[in-house]
Amino acid sequence: MNMPWHFSRKRSKGKVLAWLLLVPVAFATGFLLQGWVVLDLQRKLDQQNMYSTDYIFRLQQQDAELARLRRSSQVDIEAVRMAQLTISDLQQQMADQDQQLQFYQAVLSPEARKSGIRLVDLDIEAGIQADRFQYRLLMIQQKRNDQLIRGNLKLVVSGHKDGKPVSFNLSQLGAESSSRKFRFRYFSELTGELVIPPGFQPTSVMVTGRVTKPKRSEFQKKYDWPTFEQGKVPPQIDQLEAEQDVPQ
Repeated sequence: MNMPWHFSRKRSKGKVLAWLLLVPVAFATGFLLQGWVVLDLQRKLDQQNMYSTDYIFRLQQQDAELARLRRSSQVDIEAVRMAQLTISDLQQQMADQDQQLQFYQAVLSPEARKSGIRLVDLDIEAGIQADRFQYRLLMIQQKRNDQLIRGNLKLVVSGHKDGKPVSFNLSQLGAESSSRKFRFRYFSELTGELVIPPGFQPTSVMVTGRVTKPKRSEFQKKYDWPTFEQGKVPPQIDQLEAEQDVPQ
C-alpha cells in the first residue's frame, strides 16, 4: 500500500534535482548571450572608427585638391564645383558615421550600466520646404535590456513668435497626436516630420517620456534647435565665376 507514495516521492526528488541543474545552465546561457551582444557592439564601434578615419583622410585629400585648383592659373570652375560637391558628400557621410558612433559609444559607456531609458540623440534636418523639418530620436534601454519597455513620448518645440515666447506640441506641428508610443527591448528609433507655423522661430526641443510597463518611470531631456545654413552653393564658387567673367 505504501509503494505508490514511495514512487511519487522519488519522482518529486527527481524534478527538484532537474530544476537545480537547469538554473545554473540558464544563468550561464544568459551571461554568454549578454557577453556576445557586448562583443558585437564593440566590433561595430571599432568598424565605425575605421570608417571615420578613412573619411577624414579622403576629406583631407579633397581639400588639398581644391586648394591646388584654386592656385592654378587656369581655374576650371566645373572641377572646383565637383570638388566642393565631393567634400560636401564626405562631410555628410562623416556626420552619419558620427551619429552611429555616438549610438554605439552610448550603449557601451559606463553610464549604460545604470538601469532605465537613455535618450542618445535627437537629429533634426531641414526638409525640401522651408517650414518642414525631419526629426530622428534614438533611445536605448540601459542595463536590464531583457525586459520589454512600453510607454509614450512627447516633443515640445519652444521659441518665439511676434517677439513673444511660445511652445508647440506634436499635434500643433502637423502630427496626428501630441504624443508618440514606443515599444522596444534594446533600442528604438522614432522618426517624423515637424511643420513649423509661419513666423515661429524655434530655439529648443523638450523631450519627455513616460514608461508604463514593466515599471512606471519618467525621463526628460532638452535639446537646442540646430542652426541651418542658407543656400547650397559655396561662396567660393560665386567668387571664382565672377573672376572668370572679368575681361583679361
